[in-house]
Amino acid sequence: MKAKSIMSLLGTLLLFFGFSFLIPIITGAYFWYRDGGGGLGLSIKSFSIAISPFLIPFSITGILGVFLQVLASDSDEPTNKEAFFTVGVGWFIIVALSSLPYLLSRTIPNPFDAFFESMSGFATCGASIVRDLEILPKSILMWRATTNWIGGLGIVALAIVVLSRIVGAGGANLYKAETSGHEIVKLRPKLRETATSLWNIYALLTFVEIVLLSITFIFRHKMPVDDAIFESICHSFATIATAGFGTRNASIAAFNDPIVEIIIIIFMVLGATNFVLHYKIKQGFKPYFRDEEFRVFVLSLAIATAFISINLWATGTYKSIGDCIRYASFNAVSLHTTTGFANADFAYWPDASRFVLFVLLFIGGCMGSTAGAIKMGRIIVLLKAAHREMRKALSPKAVIPMTFGKATIPNEIVNGICAFFFLYIAIFLGSTVLMLLFGGIKDGIFVAASAVATTMGGVGPGFGSIGPMANYADLTNAGKFILSIGMWIGRLEIYAPLMLFLPSTYRR
Repeated sequence: MKAKSIMSLLGTLLLFFGFSFLIPIITGAYFWYRDGGGGLGLSIKSFSIAISPFLIPFSITGILGVFLQVLASDSDEPTNKEAFFTVGVGWFIIVALSSLPYLLSRTIPNPFDAFFESMSGFATCGASIVRDLEILPKSILMWRATTNWIGGLGIVALAIVVLSRIVGAGGANLYKAETSGHEIVKLRPKLRETATSLWNIYALLTFVEIVLLSITFIFRHKMPVDDAIFESICHSFATIATAGFGTRNASIAAFNDPIVEIIIIIFMVLGATNFVLHYKIKQGFKPYFRDEEFRVFVLSLAIATAFISINLWATGTYKSIGDCIRYASFNAVSLHTTTGFANADFAYWPDASRFVLFVLLFIGGCMGSTAGAIKMGRIIVLLKAAHREMRKALSPKAVIPMTFGKATIPNEIVNGICAFFFLYIAIFLGSTVLMLLFGGIKDGIFVAASAVATTMGGVGPGFGSIGPMANYADLTNAGKFILSIGMWIGRLEIYAPLMLFLPSTYRR
């Protein structure tokens, strides 16, 4: 591998990433000034908690980015190896830098906890070690939401939009290494235009949700305008990224508002839908209904919601069928889209409902979306591959093509998806064993398995002691590190992280 190419890419990513610290800095400055009365009430101590923890990593990131760019001034175009290496290592570096505000503000003094919280943010997981979110400074809460939003479509994809330094073959390799799916669907002739189109859609959906939630908070919850906008931005950043970091200990249940829940349900589904379909909205809604993956995804959501609703009603968990549908629909959508918000403590629902939710942790949303887990498209291909093998067992000489939508799927794609599925399940099983041995989970194998499944899939809450109204604070440092690695592997879709451990990656 060429060291200069890697340094150049890392420098570019760090220079871009550094600007993300400005969002919590602006947030902290505003609320520091507002809550201090704009005069003598301003406190140096509150400044040191709300603002200064972001100024130091902002400076470090910028200096490091410039330093790497200077060292790699004459770099060549990156190859596949360098692109995958940059994504795998670059993600770790960015997560480490983004954990500094937690440590410097002393809101999360334990380095393992800070790394876990940071990895969870960028992996759009939503799992947290914070025991009481409601005492955190608003700048820290905004930083958590910002890491969700940036991680949603990927740090690398956003860098392609802003900086043309990595456009070209190397840019395509880097983009492919980070984004979800097996190939890049080019909406525009150039990669930079494709990434720009995706991020424009991403930003527009975020803005629309911010407006809708702000109106709801102002008029239904009588929040002050600035607080309503703050809450709306934090929750919109986490929703469209299908991430799940909130501002309240009880998640969305704290608002106890069906209107808020409906808005969030809509945007969780939109975030978990292939963004190529959103781009085709100019053609109306036909592209959505013609897309096989989207149809199966919506059907799966409906079946899960119906089953859980009936189970909750039959077991008397809630008094009315309306409440059963309300809580079943929100939490089924939340876990299926890998968002991780909750409007009820499903950790103690009936076993049948919890098992369905556990299965949803593995499925996830659509390919080309911000959702995590295995993805609906891969599940469809796996089911079709199994069906084809059964047909071939009956007619060994038959040539049976496999289609996805209107396209024929090449065997190498099928093989790749089968390999991905095997690796995903193998890592899940191995990590579950490690969590049982070293993770500090004391309430059984199901809870340990849910911890691994929910973090690998980028969901967040599990069951039992790590349920939606609990947190991961009581796990051992080893357990937190194991789950952090699982988030990293799951978010980068297995191959980029695992390639770092292959000797062939480092051969010329």
